[in-house]
Amino acid sequence: SKVLNIEPSQIGLDDEFNELGGNSLGAMKIVGMAREEGIRVEVADIFCHTSIAHLLQTAAA
Repeated sequence: SKVLNIEPSQIGLDDEFNELGGNSLGAMKIVGMAREEGIRVEVADIFCHTSIAHLLQTAAA
């Protein structure tokens, strides 16, 4: 929600990053934030697994 400037309550697990206004710069910010938390995710993952639910499954693997 920080990257997209959207209230967390307006984002669902099945919402897609692009449809919420996400772009490559936002994806890079998300990757950096995830890495700070010890979560391994790549920019390509965000665009291949566009919903939060799918991205979480990828990051957990």
